[in-house]
Amino acid sequence: YLKGFKNTNTGLIQHQLHLALKYTWKKPRNYSSASFCDKWEGCENTKKVDIILISSSASNCSPDACEYNEIVELALSDDFLKNNVGQGFSINFNSKKAVNKITIAPDYLKGYLQVVN
Repeated sequence: YLKGFKNTNTGLIQHQLHLALKYTWKKPRNYSSASFCDKWEGCENTKKVDIILISSSASNCSPDACEYNEIVELALSDDFLKNNVGQGFSINFNSKKAVNKITIAPDYLKGYLQVVN
């Protein structure tokens, strides 16, 4: 989900994409960066940006695998969101072992921006 905070010093709204990645695997993936996708959904050749790891946990472990839950956040600018309100956007979340692409639909983005602005 998206969340916004108003900076009391500047009056600007700061946005964050909050994401919970759940999976079953032998080891944690340790997501460390994100890549913004272009309008053709290509994400591999874009600059990687740092993400914030909020938490990482394992549960229901067997000898072969555990259920992992990694919660991460990514800062998004107000300009970026406003520029993508008509088409939405996609982002890859990257680890050394896997990549997960998420897409924010234009209607969700439009509703979010109406609430925070």
